[in-house]
Order: sequence, then structure tokens, then C-alpha cells
Amino acid sequence: MGSHHNNLRNLFVTGVLICVFLGVNVLTPGYWLRANWVSVVVAGFWISQLTLVVTWPALAPRNFSVRLPWSLLLLVFMWYALVIGNRMANRFYNSTTALVLGLILLSGWLFAVIALRIVARVLGWQLLGWNAGQDGDGQLGGRPPFPVRHLLLGTFLLLMAIAPMRLVLPPPGPLPMALYDLRQYIYLAVAAVANLVLAVPCIWAAFAPVRRMPLLGLRWLVTCTLLTGLQYVHFFLFLGPFVPFSLIFTIHLAHCGFVLGTLLIFRGLGCRLVQTSQPADAVGLS
Repeated sequence: MGSHHNNLRNLFVTGVLICVFLGVNVLTPGYWLRANWVSVVVAGFWISQLTLVVTWPALAPRNFSVRLPWSLLLLVFMWYALVIGNRMANRFYNSTTALVLGLILLSGWLFAVIALRIVARVLGWQLLGWNAGQDGDGQLGGRPPFPVRHLLLGTFLLLMAIAPMRLVLPPPGPLPMALYDLRQYIYLAVAAVANLVLAVPCIWAAFAPVRRMPLLGLRWLVTCTLLTGLQYVHFFLFLGPFVPFSLIFTIHLAHCGFVLGTLLIFRGLGCRLVQTSQPADAVGLS
């Protein structure tokens, strides 16, 4: 009875978090157009969602493809919310721009899934749900934490979510001139690598012993400062004074802050990050 109650509570909290993220997506595109510091935090918030959506399947134990449909489902919902928010904030927003946004999100998702999956295999990381069993040697035991029926259900829901896409899309129109600027795509590619490098230690820190968090946070700040400096030099040399140092640093800070905070919530719900670099020697990180 207690286990059933905990599962219902955890599902409720997860649903609330998803609704909060989607609600903020709908309400924040208007702030993005104002080009102030709030828009910088909003950008970090959006990036953090993509990181969280990717983390769940990339760190999955056993066959990670079981979690992919659910991850893509959340990505589709994220795209829907951003498109609706942009339509509310900008009456000239058209379907061409919305499709470009979808391609950017999908490209970022694909890159992050592959890269983070490689990191997980190298480090032996496995992100376990709150109801995953674990036997004495640290390997997953008992029933699979995500049965195959969840794969079928996730795929079905993903197809159902994609079906009404045409109803959400705004009227067609030309691609805005700003999107022809190749500098933006160079920035996105470099930023994707930097964001992933900074997100990996945040994922680890979220499940590390509490006594180690201050030291990990200090190391992360040093790493973030150095990486932001490299990004700034790269942009300045190849793109000109396109993005200031403080803006890049704030985006990284917001991005990793939201990732860390959300994963700490899931840690409180019972999720665990375990390390199984060697089959016979698994070490829990928390």
C-alpha cells in the first residue's frame, strides 16, 4: 500500500513538473523578444528542458531505446508549447519559422542523446527510476524498470501527439531574414557542445553525497568560467563581438541551475544514479 501511494505521489509530482515546464514555455517567448536579462534566463530554461528530456533515455539501464518514444513525446510537447507561445507573442510568426524551430530542437536532441549515451557507457552511469530494484552487486534485478509495453504505449502516444501538428502550426510564410544568418547556427553548434560538457557534472552532482556538493559546485564554476571564456574568444575571433561574456555565462548558469534543481527533486522521489563501470563492482553515487 505504501509503495502504491509513493508511486502515485511521484507520478503526480512528475506531471506537475511537466505542466510547469510547458506552461512556462507558452508564457516566455514574449520575454525572449525583449532582449533583456530575463530573456537570457529564459534561454537557459529552454536548454535545460532539452537536457532533461535527453538525460532520461541516454542514461537508461539495459536497452535505452525503450525510453526514446517518451523522450520524443516530451520534445514534441515542448515544441507545441513554444510554437503556441510564439504565436501569442508575435502575430507574424509563421509555420516556416516553427518548422525551423522543430528541426533545431530535434537536431539538438539527437546530438545530445548520442553524446550523453556515449558518456554513460564510458562512465558506467545508469539512471534508475524510483521503483527500480537493485540486488546486492549493484546490478538491476527483478522485473525490468521499464517494460516493453511502455515502449509500445510511448510510441502510440508519440504518434497521437504528432497527428494534430497541422492544427498547431501558424499560417505559412517566408523565413525571417534573421534566420538566414549562418552565425546563429555556428553559435548553436558551439553552444550545444559547451552545454553538454557543463551538464554532465551537474547530473553527477545531483546524485552525489551532500557533503561533496559545495566542492563540486566550486569546480563547476571554475570550469564554466574557463569554458565561457573559450566560447567568447571563439565568437570574437570568428564572428565578431556577437555575444558578450556575461550573457554566455548567465545562460550556462541558468541552464545547469534548472537541470540540477529538477534532478534534485527526482532524487528526493527515489531516483538514483548508479555507476557500473565493472560488471562485478557497482558503486552507488548516492
